[in-house]
Amino acid sequence: MVATLPLPGFVQVRAFPMESHGDAQVSVVWRSPLPLPHLLLEGFVDYNFRPGDKRLMTDCQLHYMFNGHWGATLEYRYNQLLRGTGKDFSGLAAAIYCGF
Repeated sequence: MVATLPLPGFVQVRAFPMESHGDAQVSVVWRSPLPLPHLLLEGFVDYNFRPGDKRLMTDCQLHYMFNGHWGATLEYRYNQLLRGTGKDFSGLAAAIYCGF
C-alpha cells in the first residue's frame, strides 16, 4: 500500500451485537490530520458490555510519515480487559514501519 499524503480524517462508530467473548461492543475509530502535512493522530476506543469493570480498551497513535511507504509511530494503549491478569494493561510503544 502506498499512502497519498496527507491522509483524510474521519470518525466512525461501529456496534457489534456479539464480539469474541460473547459480549456486545461499541467502537469509535478516528483519524485526524494535524497541521503539519506528514503528521496524523488516529486511534480507537472500544467499550464492551460485560459484567464487572473490565470493559474499556483504547489505543492512540501519533504517526509521522516520511513518504508513502515509510513512517514512524508512537502509540499508547490502555486495556482494562488485562487488569488483574498480572500483565501490563497500559503502555507506550514506538516503531518504524514500511507499508507495501
